[in-house]
Amino acid sequence: MAETGETELTTTTATTNNNSNHTDYNRAISYVSEIKRRFQETPQRYFAFLDLLHSYQQNRWSLSRVLEEAVTLFAPHHLDLLQGLLKFFPDATHCQGCDKLLCLVTKKYQCYIQNACKEHIMPGIQNFNILKLPENMADGGRHMLEYYWRTASCLVTDVFESSKRRHDQDMLLHASTNHTSNKNYEKEVWMMGSNSHSTTKKSIFMPSYSSANEQMNIIQKMMILDNCPPLLLRLAIRVHPELLMRALDEHSFDKQEQAAVNGVGSGCCSTSGSYILHMAASMKKGVMCSEAAGDIFRDLCQIYPNASHTPDVTGRVPLALAISSGKLFHQGIQQLLNAKPQLLTEIDPVTGLYPFMMAALSLSLDHTKEAVTSVNTTYRLLRECPELSHYHRNTSSTL
Repeated sequence: MAETGETELTTTTATTNNNSNHTDYNRAISYVSEIKRRFQETPQRYFAFLDLLHSYQQNRWSLSRVLEEAVTLFAPHHLDLLQGLLKFFPDATHCQGCDKLLCLVTKKYQCYIQNACKEHIMPGIQNFNILKLPENMADGGRHMLEYYWRTASCLVTDVFESSKRRHDQDMLLHASTNHTSNKNYEKEVWMMGSNSHSTTKKSIFMPSYSSANEQMNIIQKMMILDNCPPLLLRLAIRVHPELLMRALDEHSFDKQEQAAVNGVGSGCCSTSGSYILHMAASMKKGVMCSEAAGDIFRDLCQIYPNASHTPDVTGRVPLALAISSGKLFHQGIQQLLNAKPQLLTEIDPVTGLYPFMMAALSLSLDHTKEAVTSVNTTYRLLRECPELSHYHRNTSSTL
C-alpha cells in the first residue's frame, strides 16, 4: 500500500506542476513515507491525505479547500507537514497558499494565542515560555502553541522569500525590457515607510531587495506581508520582545540592545535611531493598517516606550510617521499619544506642523478615505490639546 500511495502522490505532483523541473521524485517519496509513518496508528488519515490530493488533481476541490482539509487533517500535532505539502503545488500559487495557511492555522489556534496575549510582556529577553502556558497544554502534556509557532514562523519566512524572489525576477525583467544596466538600475523598494514628501530622505528601515534584507527579523517580515494575521504578530512580539529594542539602522546590535535593556523604565534612550515602532508607524498597508493595529501598537509601546519619542534618521518621531502614513486615530495614533502625550505639542521637523495640522493636511490631499473617520483623527488630536488652535489663531502665520 505504501508503493501505491507513493505512486499516487508522484502522479499528482507531476500533473499539478505541469513542469518536470518542479517534480522531485525522491522528495515526494520521502514526504509520503513520512506521512504514512506519522499516521501508522490511524491509517484512515493517511488515505484521507491521498484523497485530498486526488480531489485537487481532478479539479473537484480548489486550493483553498485542499488547504482547509489539510489543516484539519494534520492539526494539532503534525502542522509541520503543511509546509511540505505546499512544495507540491505550482510556484504561482505558493505565496497564496502560504497566506491561506497562515490564516487557517491562526484561526484554529486562536483561543491559545489569545491566552498568550493576555500575559504580561517581559521586555528585553526572548520569552519562549509564553508558548508553554498551562492553560494551553493539551492532553499528553503537549503545548499547543509550540506546534503553531514553529509552523507559522516557517510559513512567514517562506512567503517572504518567495515574494523576494518574485520581486527580483520582475525587476530583472523590467531592467532587460528597458535595456537598463543592472549595475545602474536602482531597485524599487517596498514602501513600508517614507512620508509623502519627495524631498525627504528615505528612512533606513525601508529596505530594498539587497543583502541587507537578510538581516530582517521575523517581526519585520510579518509587518511586510500583506495578509499576516494580527494575532500572529502579537504573539511574535511576546516571543521576541528584545527585537523591539534593536535599532534598525545599526549593523551591530549588541551594545545598542544592552543600552536599551538597561534604559527601560529609567528614561534613558538613544538620541536618534529607527526601531520597529518607527517601521510600524510608517507602514501604509498590511497588518499595521488594519483594525487590529491599535492592539499591536499598544504592545509595542508597552515593551519599549522610549521608542515612541525617539526621532529616526530624518528627525521624525513615530507619531509623525503614523499620521503621514494615513493611519486613523484608533490605528495607533491614540496608543502613541498614551505613551508620550507631550508629542502633541512638538512640531514635525519635516513639515513644520503640529500633529493635528498634519492630519488635516493628509485629509485634504487624500480623497480616498472615508471623510468621517479622517476628520475624526484631526478632531481627536486637536481635542487632546485645544490650546494649539488658540496659539495659531492669535499669532501671525503663513499657513
